[in-house]
Amino acid sequence: MTKNTAVCFAQVEFLVSGEKYRSSWQVKREDASPDGKLMAAQMQLVHINGEEQIIEREAHKVLAFNTEITGMDFRRFSRSIMLAQGDFAAFLNALDAERQFWAYFGNDIL
Repeated sequence: MTKNTAVCFAQVEFLVSGEKYRSSWQVKREDASPDGKLMAAQMQLVHINGEEQIIEREAHKVLAFNTEITGMDFRRFSRSIMLAQGDFAAFLNALDAERQFWAYFGNDIL
């Protein structure tokens, strides 16, 4: 959350086997105040098929559905799209057992 703000939000849309989904996460501070206590995070998973159908709103179930649909847990997801500066070299130097990324995406993206 950015300093002196009361809300932060992230969402990702993804396509798996021709089916489109949106997964979102949001956290707010009490009283919409930058000094308010953090409230519980809210999550949502939506299936987008012309209309938007909410699949789940409970955080642990959203996480489970995301893993089931994509085949990636949070760690694998993070490695696949957000290789931080410096982490890319470590990724390239990883042992073959750690390179499960290629099993999902192939090596044609380099």
